[in-house]
Amino acid sequence: MEINIEKILIQRLENKGIQPSQIPRFIKDIENSFFDDPSISLYQANGHLHFIGWEDIQLDYNTFQLAQEYFNGERGKGP
Repeated sequence: MEINIEKILIQRLENKGIQPSQIPRFIKDIENSFFDDPSISLYQANGHLHFIGWEDIQLDYNTFQLAQEYFNGERGKGP
């Protein structure tokens, strides 16, 4: 059975109060944080997200780990 990390990540973000229409932008902003600094910590990622305008959103450890796995696995596979 394959786990759909993207679906779980989107659900967790919706549960945090992010509107479905904003989720693609938020995911891209998280991805940019990881791209800029692959060893970014949860604290640093939240600081960066707050700096660029996501003040109302606080990533928790599990969502942060899911995002890392998503970018390293799902998107890392390529076409």
